[in-house]
Amino acid sequence: MAQRTTKTVTVSLPPVMLDELDRIRRREQRTRSELLREALQRYIVTEGAPRAVPKEDAQPEEIEAMRLAHEEYARGETVSLEDLQNELGLPTQ
Repeated sequence: MAQRTTKTVTVSLPPVMLDELDRIRRREQRTRSELLREALQRYIVTEGAPRAVPKEDAQPEEIEAMRLAHEEYARGETVSLEDLQNELGLPTQ
């Protein structure tokens, strides 16, 4: 009989966090276990090397948004931080 290479643990999560986990799970078509393993691995790596930043692969829609933003910036279609804060009703510095 082969030995398992994983062990099962029970984790308690607040309902809101579980809902978010399931939303991501459905979007990425992955299991809860896969997502939680990845999150824990990133935490372990980050804690083991506090100056290291975990690598994240950008999603296709994020890459497209960055490309569009770069084009807008190149055309001079920018807004100052102060103008954005005013538009959003946030205090300016």
